[in-house]
Amino acid sequence: MYVALKLLWNPTQDVDKLLKDWYVAAVGPAAAPHLEAYFASWEKFWTTDVLQSAWFKGNGNAQYLNFGSSAYLDAFPSADLTRCEESLKKAVSLATEGPQRDRAQYFLDGFLRRQPEFKSQVKLRNPAKVDVVAEIRKSAFDKNFDGWGNWQRDYSKATFSHDADTGRAAPGALKVDAANSQNSPLCFLRSIPVDRAKTYRASAWFGSEGLDAKATVSVLVKWQDSKGAWMSLATIDASAQAPFAKDWKQVDAYFETGTDAKWEEMKFAVIMFLVDNTPAGHVWFDDFTFDEVSIPE
Repeated sequence: MYVALKLLWNPTQDVDKLLKDWYVAAVGPAAAPHLEAYFASWEKFWTTDVLQSAWFKGNGNAQYLNFGSSAYLDAFPSADLTRCEESLKKAVSLATEGPQRDRAQYFLDGFLRRQPEFKSQVKLRNPAKVDVVAEIRKSAFDKNFDGWGNWQRDYSKATFSHDADTGRAAPGALKVDAANSQNSPLCFLRSIPVDRAKTYRASAWFGSEGLDAKATVSVLVKWQDSKGAWMSLATIDASAQAPFAKDWKQVDAYFETGTDAKWEEMKFAVIMFLVDNTPAGHVWFDDFTFDEVSIPE
């Protein structure tokens, strides 16, 4: 707001200088470089790093980014969380006594409120070690759809089938033919009962041919209550992005179920195999596993 108002008065001003003036005004001259370092980390992330993520590239021509998905955290190193916290703590310790220190503390408090969520999501994106607590469900698709349904938009005319002749380790796989899909999302899906306060992994293998250069293949997790109604909880999204090799590729989606009030009505995790942003091509899904897991800190 400060920079916007200054530019409305004189649009030729140096934005970087205006920002430096604001940092000093906000927290004082000694703390200003540390507050600047904090915001610089997030600016770099949202203007550079995230642009290379499958989350961003998979957005296609959509008007809004998919902030219902946590997949943007693929581009966020856990070490950056530590640097952000250190920068804000230094800003508080060096801020001028009074309103400027209160303002620095306000930024730190806001970050610390979200930090557990950030750490959890970053930990789940690419865990270094995973221990299986319980095997819950497997689908090898050797005989049929094994209870999986499918979905596409009304105007899309893609084809979903069971391919008895193709598979990763043995014949049998789910198949999507994206012809006539008009670049719209295509997915196989199945609901699986889950408990609160648990950590899970949904894993599937896929093979593909003829996909567009902008295509994405994902394992998504959404949520339903006991009556099958959709719930507004964060979508879990693990994606692979073109170009795809001819070999089969594994996609793992890790997620934690919560304990607070917004999770009370949750009953099912809805697992989706999603193909998006391609007008043609074929994708096969095979060897699905769903496990309760433990991920060490």
